[in-house]
Amino acid sequence: MVVDGLRLSLSLVGSSPAPGEPITMELAARNEGSDELVINFANGQRYDFEVFKDDGASVWHWSDDMMFTMALGQEVIAAGEALQWRETYAEGLPAGSYRVVGTLAAMDRPTVELPLEIKG
Repeated sequence: MVVDGLRLSLSLVGSSPAPGEPITMELAARNEGSDELVINFANGQRYDFEVFKDDGASVWHWSDDMMFTMALGQEVIAAGEALQWRETYAEGLPAGSYRVVGTLAAMDRPTVELPLEIKG
């Protein structure tokens, strides 16, 4: 997804996980424009990850039970540069179909998603 020169991408790190194996995901925000980008945030949170079952039920939400500073903030991304965030869902998932969603926790909260198939 590209908005105003900012490309947001989501990927899984490593090979396709087997049932019960940890799942590591990475969210990247790349400035594809020729000028620096300033991204504004309403608090200290910069990103989020969530995994959903095929039926839409949430299985794991990275920021659940977390607290973030309640201060406005911003990140500056130079032209051609990127910010990356990586988190691991250590418990893993049973075999099945899922959807992974990565969110840039900026004021407009853009998201990207990808399918995840855990084969048993």
